[in-house]
Amino acid sequence: MLHSKSVIYLFILLLSITNGFSQISHGGRPKSLVLNNISSDKLTEIVIDRTHSKDENFPDNFFAYPIYVDLNIDNSGKWTELDDGSKIWQLRIKVPGAKSIHLTYDQFYLPPGSEFFVFNPINKSEYLGSFDHTNNKSSGMFATGIIEGNSIVLEYFQPSWVDEEAKISLLRINKAIETDFNESINDTISHFKSTLAFGASLSCNNNVNCSPIGDDFQDNKRGVVKILVEKSDGSYLCSGSLVNNTNQDRTPYLLSADHCQDPNPIYDAWVFIFNYEAPGCSNPTSSPSFQSIVGCTEMFNNSIGDVLLLKLSNPVPNSFDPFYNGWDIRNKYISSGLYYNYDEGPVYCIHHPKGDIKKISKNDAATFTPNPSSPMWYVTTWDDGTTEGGSSGSPLFSEYGRILGVLSQGTTGCNVSDDFGKLAFNWSSLDNYLSPGSTVTTLNGLDGSFCPYELNLTADIDDVDGVYEASDLLTITSRIIGNSNVTFNCSNTTILNPGFEAELGSTFKMTTASCTVGSGFRTTQANRSNIGLEKFDTDVSVGVSTPGEVTFKFELKDTKEINLLILDELGNILASPYNYELLDPGNYEKTMKIDDIGINSKLLIYSYNDGNNTKIGKIFR
Repeated sequence: MLHSKSVIYLFILLLSITNGFSQISHGGRPKSLVLNNISSDKLTEIVIDRTHSKDENFPDNFFAYPIYVDLNIDNSGKWTELDDGSKIWQLRIKVPGAKSIHLTYDQFYLPPGSEFFVFNPINKSEYLGSFDHTNNKSSGMFATGIIEGNSIVLEYFQPSWVDEEAKISLLRINKAIETDFNESINDTISHFKSTLAFGASLSCNNNVNCSPIGDDFQDNKRGVVKILVEKSDGSYLCSGSLVNNTNQDRTPYLLSADHCQDPNPIYDAWVFIFNYEAPGCSNPTSSPSFQSIVGCTEMFNNSIGDVLLLKLSNPVPNSFDPFYNGWDIRNKYISSGLYYNYDEGPVYCIHHPKGDIKKISKNDAATFTPNPSSPMWYVTTWDDGTTEGGSSGSPLFSEYGRILGVLSQGTTGCNVSDDFGKLAFNWSSLDNYLSPGSTVTTLNGLDGSFCPYELNLTADIDDVDGVYEASDLLTITSRIIGNSNVTFNCSNTTILNPGFEAELGSTFKMTTASCTVGSGFRTTQANRSNIGLEKFDTDVSVGVSTPGEVTFKFELKDTKEINLLILDELGNILASPYNYELLDPGNYEKTMKIDDIGINSKLLIYSYNDGNNTKIGKIFR
């Protein structure tokens, strides 16, 4: 009998995250921070200096400007070859005036064995990564989360035995600006300058860990997230919540508001921020740490009722301590021609106003609706707390912690009213995901931090790429056959019993990290890599066949509503070759003269959406 603790140093890969601002990644540190002969300090810095008018009127959930660029692993940065034949590519970018930077990629492909990081070259302890081939998406797009400051380094490491070429191409740099929010509320002025909108919300808000208002919602808060929404004209802030389904299988469904998206959403670049909250009731002096997941797929949306159901690109790791909130689609007639939430008790909202740390608000009265078929729940006045821009999409809870609706609109200030999109109004579509094959009208929440205490594997593992996990004891008698690539993970003890065998051509490793998958059972690497947008079933060809002209070609197999936009480097819409046109199946081709678009920019951006797929790319003169 072989215990993993006695041989762990032979083949263990420790999965750890050392920085406080983490994105789903695979541990390690950038090679330039480990090796003495490689440094980012001497890199030539590419300065992207594009300013915007200070007089612009910002939406109150606006976060960052987009700067579209043509920077990739082939035309920018520096390659360094190490003594063992391995290579490192580095690209350093400075954006004057940026309070933070996050990046969107139109091409992102990492070969197996390679790894990628982004980090702050001044404060080198702040980095994201490593990212590897399991972060590749079927759409080819990717995003890396927020790095504070006005400089960022991209670093790709390719071992000597990796022959396949990586694809790393930036679509845009997202520049978070230093913005002054001045609001007169009850003759007081709230003023702030911030990076992550930390400290931005009104003083009448309550931190989620305040007592007694937050006492009964310590589970529910774990499902509420801040969302960094990527649109063609910039980055915006919304809120949302993980939601349970009747299969209770921890599928990472997430509810938000339909108005948080736009006609051509860049879903593969949306960032979902977990656990961004004060540890206690008082506001901390600095921005707290958080974790994040990048990318999602739209499952359902409707502007009537303002609901958006997403599926995150990855299972939520146990280390995030997630909670999948329950729901209640019932109502009850009371009096005066109005219907109220079934429990008739107070209602609560957990949210991220203006992107600030997590807050909670309470209305002592029940929420009401004019009739059961109305799309909205109404809160007349918040008795404790409020909501603001950035709170959109946040869940309205009954006193029993079940979601009734999502925040749609409201009035800025304290002691004001809000409207919430009612889940019940769109239930005939939502139930396909949240209540498949069931007629239940209410469901409790589910703890997402589940991992079996013990797991005993005996069946053959054949042609599987995946992870098997347990929290205390993992016992393995299986044979690993075919081309399987398996990870066994247990935070305590792993035992390889007699009968365990790894055939030639298969690989395995053992780790001692906390559960990361959540289910305790296999998750395939194939599923991990095919994340984000579903398989792109429409091939969009864009080219400059004649100087000064650009031609768009695509084939539709079904009737679809097409929206095709052309934008400049700052995300401004210049032309709409197809403006929500309903097109029949067939082949389509449209040619435009670039000069007719009316700008002199060398680089243009196109954005195609057919209701199922979004594709964004670059056009060169």
